[in-house]
Parts: sequence; C-alpha cells; structure tokens
Amino acid sequence: MARIWAGTDIGKTHHHCVALDSEGNRLLSRRVLNDEPELLALLADVLALDEDVVWAVDVADGMAALWINILPATSPAASTSASAPKASGTPRRSSPWPGGG
Repeated sequence: MARIWAGTDIGKTHHHCVALDSEGNRLLSRRVLNDEPELLALLADVLALDEDVVWAVDVADGMAALWINILPATSPAASTSASAPKASGTPRRSSPWPGGG
C-alpha cells in the first residue's frame, strides 16, 4: 500500500494539492500556479516526504495538461478522474493512460 496519497484539484491558473499519509493525516496542502517551475517544486516537496506516492488529479483535460505530463514521468501510479471513480459516484470513464491507468 502507498505511504502517501496526493490529490490535485485542477484550476485554470492555479492547482491545489493535498498529500495524505496512509492514516489520513494531512502532510501537505498547497496552492500553486499552473506553471512548470512551481509544479516541479510541488512534486519535489511531496517526494521529499516519501517516494511511495499515489497521485490523482480531478480532471484530465487541457487545464491539467502540464501537471499530467509531469506526473507519469515521475510516478507510474498517477491517475486522473478518468481512471478513478469520484466520491460523488460519477461513473468511471475510459482512461487516457496506457494500460488503463
């Protein structure tokens, strides 16, 4: 089981990431610009907590493109709302990730 779960709420100009440990304790909560240097710094800060991270984002479209392209290069366990069912019960859609996400 992963030691850290990191979810990102995607916005047009900013994203908000929350990282939780396996007990549900909040380890990090940060709002960052949708900007490569800021996203890379966020990634480094989460990975500094632990390298065993499952990543998730709430959308898999244009607003998340930069973040989605950064994550697979660093974490094979990255997923999007397209591959993980939402808490609201929204039906699962097909995954944009090779092998189903």
